[in-house]
Amino acid sequence: LVMYLPESLGVTLLSVGSLLFLTDVVATVIAVVGLNKLLDQLERIVQRLNNISTDLGENLSKNTLIFLERNEELRAKLGEKRPEVESLLLKQRELLSSKNFSHRRLIRAFPKLKSVKFTLALDKLKTELFGNIKKGL
Repeated sequence: LVMYLPESLGVTLLSVGSLLFLTDVVATVIAVVGLNKLLDQLERIVQRLNNISTDLGENLSKNTLIFLERNEELRAKLGEKRPEVESLLLKQRELLSSKNFSHRRLIRAFPKLKSVKFTLALDKLKTELFGNIKKGL
């Protein structure tokens, strides 16, 4: 079949195919870099929320016996952290709701994608993009 094509048409088709392939590779690399940045931001938010939670939890466990006496102090500390927690949760929702086509395409193409560095963030992103579907995600 190839031998029946004129050489100029073959070169044109090869050039177009190569250009499309190269464009796809560049777009994929850009998407991976963007996904990595998104996961980094999400992971920082998750870590900060965990730190706040741990801080409040440690204070609670240390003071369990005198909880009633220090109830107001704990409420005040929680009140101080509340704006920061709300801000972090809002930022996390904004990042997760910015559904990027290239990120969705990558995760669909590689449903078993795992990240050593951003495990929690990637799981949150997969859940946000595809819901709680457990088929390979």
